[in-house]
Amino acid sequence: MANPKISARMCRAARALLGQTQAKLAEASGLSLATLRRFEVGEGHLLSDKNETKLLDYLSGKLTLVYKDDRVTGLFEQGARRKSSPVQVKKEKLP
Repeated sequence: MANPKISARMCRAARALLGQTQAKLAEASGLSLATLRRFEVGEGHLLSDKNETKLLDYLSGKLTLVYKDDRVTGLFEQGARRKSSPVQVKKEKLP
C-alpha cells in the first residue's frame, strides 16, 4: 500500500482508547496477531489494502475516526462530546 490511511501510531492510540490488547484487536478486526504486531511496531511494515480495510471497518464501528486528506488524523469514542476538532486545535501562548 503506497498511501496508508492509518498509521501505526494512530492504531496504537485507537487500541488504547478501546482498552484492548493486540490479541483482542487482531481477533476482533480479523487480522492475525503477527500482522497487527508487525504493523504497530512501525519500521515500514504496512498493511495490505484488504487488512487495512478490515481494521478501519472494525475501528469505525467502535470509534469516530477523523480524516484529513484521506488519512486518519484523530479519533474519539463514539458519542463523546468534543470542544473542537483535533485537526484544527492550535496551542495558544498564555501571557
